[in-house]
Amino acid sequence: MAVIFGSGTVPEAGRRNLVSLDGLRGIAVLAVMFSHFNRFLPAIPAFVPMKVLFTYGWSGVDLFFVLSGFLITGILTQTKSAANYFQSFYIRRFLRIFPIYYAALIVIFAVIALMPSIPNVPPPSERWTYFLYIDNWLPFWTGVWPPNVVGHFWSLAVEEQFYVLWPFVVFLVSERFLWRLIPVLITAALVLRITLATHGVPSEAIMLGTFTRMDSLLIGALGALLYKKLSQWQAPRALPWIAGGCLALFALGTWLFDWKSLEIQNFGFTETIGYSLLAIAFGAIVLACAINDDRKSAVQRFLHLKPLGLVGRYSYGMYVYHVPFLGICELLILRHIPIAVAGTWWFSACYVIFLALGTYGISLVSYEFFERRILMLKKFVAPTFTSAIAYSKE
Repeated sequence: MAVIFGSGTVPEAGRRNLVSLDGLRGIAVLAVMFSHFNRFLPAIPAFVPMKVLFTYGWSGVDLFFVLSGFLITGILTQTKSAANYFQSFYIRRFLRIFPIYYAALIVIFAVIALMPSIPNVPPPSERWTYFLYIDNWLPFWTGVWPPNVVGHFWSLAVEEQFYVLWPFVVFLVSERFLWRLIPVLITAALVLRITLATHGVPSEAIMLGTFTRMDSLLIGALGALLYKKLSQWQAPRALPWIAGGCLALFALGTWLFDWKSLEIQNFGFTETIGYSLLAIAFGAIVLACAINDDRKSAVQRFLHLKPLGLVGRYSYGMYVYHVPFLGICELLILRHIPIAVAGTWWFSACYVIFLALGTYGISLVSYEFFERRILMLKKFVAPTFTSAIAYSKE
């Protein structure tokens, strides 16, 4: 029997659910959300540690990349012999990703057209790129990346481009060749980032580029290949040390280069070595959590907590909706609050909590009453095996 592995987010037939990965996904989306909500917290001593932590919440995107590479590669390698390999994969990805993405885009751009004075929106000449999932290339073409209400969609563009290309790579080459190809591509991404950084390419272009960020997805892919070879009794004990060591080096590097303002010509630590350290750390964490998913350790009990799992289940919607929701609240609520109140620590804390709960509520409604109904169609395009390998159905 073929066991198609993944997280517990969307039930699929014949696979082992790795519930802890839902917990990791929940942590990732919360990190990204609070990095965007961080500016509403006052810079008072009591909030400084929290603000510093939230400042690096953008790294949740890197964790998302690793998770995507891990899950997608696992599914692709285990359905490679399916008669409808491409059809099943692409239709199922379409059903999961496209509906709320395009619904959000259409609604947002319609509102912008009706209210052109709304701030922080992409210029009309660039809006078509979001519909084609190529908005992450804008910094290369324009040299700038101003914040806007759909700016966070860049990571979805990177993932979508990966989803388009990677199934062909997995299908056309042997798994043995993948073991050799993936490390080469991971190294190439780092070399490309260093080359671009030392030649003065804007950090935004490096941060958003598909080829400069592919190593996070590919480290997740490498983790999927390792997962197939290992069991919880064979799990390398070094994985937690690898993760901890890389995170410690990342913290040291950011402290030296970001906080101490050290520079070596145009070299940027985060957009070169920093991304690699985060990718390796998150890859080790994802692999360790997947292998030990059935264990009763404190880490696994935490990742299996139902509230965290629910956040993981709704994480895609939370990622899509949280910035537009933030913009709406700023226009309709925050601008009308007296400065004397808005500047207090208690209002700031309550406002951030309100943004988080509001995003969760919108995503819950979206998933339960819209996305879930669409996802039910995935059963009609399950992988079909013509060989002796079975793909069981629930």
